[in-house]
Amino acid sequence: MARILLVEDDAEMARLMSGILAVDGHEIRVSSDGLAALDVLKQAPVELLLLDVGVPGVDGFEVCRRVRARESGDNRTTIVMITGRHDTASKLLAFSVGADDYLVKPLDIRELRGRVARWIDSRSEHAELVMRRRRDAIREIVSTICHEINNPLSAAVMGVDLVLARAKLDDESRRNLDTVSASLQRIEDVITALKAVEDRTVPYQGASKMIEIKPRG
Repeated sequence: MARILLVEDDAEMARLMSGILAVDGHEIRVSSDGLAALDVLKQAPVELLLLDVGVPGVDGFEVCRRVRARESGDNRTTIVMITGRHDTASKLLAFSVGADDYLVKPLDIRELRGRVARWIDSRSEHAELVMRRRRDAIREIVSTICHEINNPLSAAVMGVDLVLARAKLDDESRRNLDTVSASLQRIEDVITALKAVEDRTVPYQGASKMIEIKPRG
């Protein structure tokens, strides 16, 4: 399902939450300290960070700020702050440092499971959208390359073929033109392969995916 890091200094609460989420099939890691959590994230990124505001080391707000500061591109962790504070100022602070959502203790187990499922589904939809955009960009690049190369290539092939067919050439000149013709044919083969490009996702050890491009056949 999803890789989740739970940052919670209350051992009983951490045990309860991690047990419930593990039953739903998620891979759960637990940290009781803000600095330790940052180290864990450096070594093994996660899709979802459940972050208690009051953890020792550095508090949850600072952990969230540091995580966001070192992120780039599409590799973005969903961060949910967890706290016993009900005041609006705390919620606004959480969102200002980059939190995606905010849960208030005491937690309702059904709400926790439901929100986690929603956050994971949202990430999957976003990942699919990013992948579609990448595929569309690849197709556009391939189409442009083929168009820009194909016209001058066709003219070059026709010119070489015409010279070989009509001109009186010595053996060395003919061999040289044969070499040029073979090279042009290889370029044509590459263009043909590009036109038939097949893009698909392949597994990658990280939070994102890579695009593999290969010709059909």
